[in-house]
Amino acid sequence: MRVTEFSLRNPVLVSVVTLALMCFGVFSFLTMGIAIFPDLSFPGVTVITSVPGADPATIETQVTKPLEDAIFELPNLDFINSTSGEGVSLIQAQFTTAANKDLITVDVERVVNSVRSRLPGEAEAPTITRFETGAIPVIYVALSGVQSLDQVQQAADDIVRKRFEAVPGVGSVRLSGGLTREVQVKVDLDRLRSFGLGLNSVQQALQSEHVEFPAGTLVSGGADVNVRLSGLVRDPPQLGQVIVANTGSGPVYVRDVATVTDGFKKIATINRVDGAPAVTLAVSKLGDANSLQVSRGVREAMTELRSQVPDGMEMRVVTDAAVYAEKSFNTIRKTLAEAVLLTGLILLLFLHTWRSTLIVLIAIPTSILTTFGLMSVLGLNLNLVSMLALTLSIGILVDDSIVVLENIFRHLSFREPPVLAAVNGRNEIGLAAITITMVDVVVYLPISLIQDITGDFIRPFALVITAATLTSLVVSFTLTPLLASRYLQLRHALKLGNDPMERFGRRWDAGFSALDRSYQRLLVRILNGRLFGRVGARWAVILVGVLSFAAGLGTLATGRIGFDLFPSGDQSEGDVTLVMPPATTLERTAGVVHQLEARLRAYPEVSVVYSNTGATNASFFGASGGDRSRMFVLLVPKSERTLTPDQLATDFRDHLA
Repeated sequence: MRVTEFSLRNPVLVSVVTLALMCFGVFSFLTMGIAIFPDLSFPGVTVITSVPGADPATIETQVTKPLEDAIFELPNLDFINSTSGEGVSLIQAQFTTAANKDLITVDVERVVNSVRSRLPGEAEAPTITRFETGAIPVIYVALSGVQSLDQVQQAADDIVRKRFEAVPGVGSVRLSGGLTREVQVKVDLDRLRSFGLGLNSVQQALQSEHVEFPAGTLVSGGADVNVRLSGLVRDPPQLGQVIVANTGSGPVYVRDVATVTDGFKKIATINRVDGAPAVTLAVSKLGDANSLQVSRGVREAMTELRSQVPDGMEMRVVTDAAVYAEKSFNTIRKTLAEAVLLTGLILLLFLHTWRSTLIVLIAIPTSILTTFGLMSVLGLNLNLVSMLALTLSIGILVDDSIVVLENIFRHLSFREPPVLAAVNGRNEIGLAAITITMVDVVVYLPISLIQDITGDFIRPFALVITAATLTSLVVSFTLTPLLASRYLQLRHALKLGNDPMERFGRRWDAGFSALDRSYQRLLVRILNGRLFGRVGARWAVILVGVLSFAAGLGTLATGRIGFDLFPSGDQSEGDVTLVMPPATTLERTAGVVHQLEARLRAYPEVSVVYSNTGATNASFFGASGGDRSRMFVLLVPKSERTLTPDQLATDFRDHLA
């Protein structure tokens, strides 16, 4: 073909282009993001609205119901799941695959804003987020200590959070479980009514008096000086001096009708590490950031911060998704290297020359590195799915080059010059190679066009295999014939040499030919009926095939092979979810959690128990409301225990029941 002839006539150009593609592939590999699974964007959003101090019934009627009615007006809505808890409304809206995932958040925000005026005045602005796997925190860090929880919260907010946010690749750092300072004005309603005033009078007085606003500029010494009027109090007792109203008997101050206290917001979430109160920092990465680099950066920051946090405070990693990602990534990378080496060994056994083996082992990395470059162009990252596809593609990558080399060997055995043998050998099988490659492409490429969640998950697999297959075809058209024309000689094809490899090749071919003749004799006897009789032989072959098929189905029917969306690996972690009866108080739930923690810590396989009780943010561990809790159980390393996480989970379930 002309492409092959062009490559043979322009070896320098082909070599330079090949090196450029390999360098781009190396750069793409080093800069590509790493994650466990592909980034999935589900067609759904979460709407969280906080109303401080409101009870669940009020939240249900005044917040959740109006928001649900507004969201119900949107097209392509699949279902809505809502939870009304103490001071918070959580609505999860799931849309069908016909909805535009990029516009869902905008549409929901539009209808939510249309009913904002119907929500209680003290309601905070609803938070609308679209669920994406990239937004799931990479690492959770718990900060605990002998100090009070508000001091731990302050250290987490002022010291730890700021350092974590400076780590390259970090998108956000969210705090949970601490105490937030709050100045409370507790009104005495009887005293207020005695002055003929209502609760709104106190609210309006605080809002109008406790303000700060710009008041223009003054010219002083040739410079403009900004002027601001500040009515902000310097300390909580000064709030008592705010005038609520002027009556005939004189002004009524806040201190006359209310008590001002400097305290903390009502606790909505309780986090504990091995029974000690803690503040949790959830670190999320940017969309295209590398999970492993973010995790390493956070851990390095933790090492630096140990000398900066107050004495007695301790930081511990609760869970780190990057640990499992790194283990899986290293395992697949090792498997990929082993596949390349074993492929080279097999080629050496059958081709009997180091040069032909080296040619194929050059073609494989070239195809792999070029595929990395294509992955970068397509916006893919390195994850278990894409790396698995690349590992499975090793056989595809080597197919075309092996066929080309074998045919070039055949033409060399006809005593053709190496260049002519390379051209003729490649041209003879060109159409067949293209056909085989296109079969793989037409199988996998349509899979990448699936639009739902399944398509998002399987798309990297299909695109990587398609890219690797097309790359291997181009390499077999260009680089493989070029290398064969330069490094293969007539004596390699005729096996006339007397070096150890060629002597081994002659003995190997003789043994393989003997095996081939034995198989031919067995096949002839079966087809001619000389083995078990003509009818018996045919039925014996059919019976073996049917039994093999039945045995395969039997492994599924008997449960020896199960079904699961994701592979289950030993991550040295487990989790326990607790759901108490509805309306159970946070304190009551925390008391039960405390008992469960004590039982879990009694296991020798358990190293750390972390609990999150009453979380109201859907992005935090999945708990919602004071009647729910989730415990993360960190296990000792796999080498130090005999039980798997699944076995321990069964034991936990029985023991905690």
